[in-house]
Amino acid sequence: MRTEPAGEAGREAALVLLGRADRPAAVLTANDLRALGGYQAARELRLTIPGDLSVVGFNDLPVASWVEPPLTTVHQPLVEPVECTCCPFGRVGGGLWRSGGTGTATGVCRP
Repeated sequence: MRTEPAGEAGREAALVLLGRADRPAAVLTANDLRALGGYQAARELRLTIPGDLSVVGFNDLPVASWVEPPLTTVHQPLVEPVECTCCPFGRVGGGLWRSGGTGTATGVCRP
């Protein structure tokens, strides 16, 4: 099976979405690399971020701060989701979303 790199797949998907007459004002992607592909598509279509389009990624990769403007991204911790999965009686609350101080939000489920 042939798969496209995540950034290229994000670029191609964004070109389709952003080429529509009812172009979205924002794109929420599955990960930061796909979001960066969306940045590339926006540049190709001469759209500005954030003026014409908002783009959000997931994973909080270091590269998110290397682009201009810096990518808005959601930090996904590796340990906490495992804790939630392993505890069938885990509860959601007590700070479901918290900020890491960098403008990213973290979804947290604590047992």
